[in-house]
Amino acid sequence: MWEPWKGSDYESTRLLLLGESAYSWIQDGREVHPSPRHSILTVEEAITDFPTTPFAIKLTRGVTGKENPSREDREVGWSRVAFTNYVPRAVGGAARVRPSPELWVEAQAEFHNLLKTLQPKNVIVLGKEMWAMMPDTQVWLTDDVQGYVVDDDMALCWAVPHPSAGLSWEWLAMLVQYLCEGRKALRSVR
Repeated sequence: MWEPWKGSDYESTRLLLLGESAYSWIQDGREVHPSPRHSILTVEEAITDFPTTPFAIKLTRGVTGKENPSREDREVGWSRVAFTNYVPRAVGGAARVRPSPELWVEAQAEFHNLLKTLQPKNVIVLGKEMWAMMPDTQVWLTDDVQGYVVDDDMALCWAVPHPSAGLSWEWLAMLVQYLCEGRKALRSVR
């Protein structure tokens, strides 16, 4: 299981951004696998240096609400959220490799533990294909807004397209702002 990024101000929002999976890569002619701290390292890099991968760029713009966020903007934006990937191990050696059936089953088995550990109020599920592979929910509002009951609390999930499959950073930013700030965010979006 990945160790999740948990921002210093996470408790004020309890918003989890849930990516699908990570993959290995080739470096100096050999395959390198992401460490268990992959989620943390991804966010730390996004804060320190504006990220270079399209996925990390969209997430960083989404959590800051800015197309070209300053380092301070990145620190504040990422401090309010948690981030990790659903599939608990690397899925293969390149981007766009799909998780195996066994990895989907493993992810379902681990997901409840993630919810118990982070206790999110809201989860932005970054990918409709992943959403279809997640465990059944106990609360249904719409096809894309459903909830898990954990210890007499609820984690409401908001399924959106994957950032590489049509999710704009502007739309993500509006959702993040709404889930972090509630109704007052709606007034500032109008």
